[in-house]
Amino acid sequence: MENEKNVAHTMGSFVPKIMQWLKTMTTNEYIYQVKQDGWKPFHYKLWQRNYYEH
Repeated sequence: MENEKNVAHTMGSFVPKIMQWLKTMTTNEYIYQVKQDGWKPFHYKLWQRNYYEH
């Protein structure tokens, strides 16, 4: 039981890091595509503040 709690805690702290990485990489790629290939620019933010909303 204790081991399961440790795994859940580790995974729980890992998910926000994955989401931060995903948002950073996709935002940077989108900005690159706006500059290089004329993609439509986004206004203010590409991502909503919290990934778990809605």
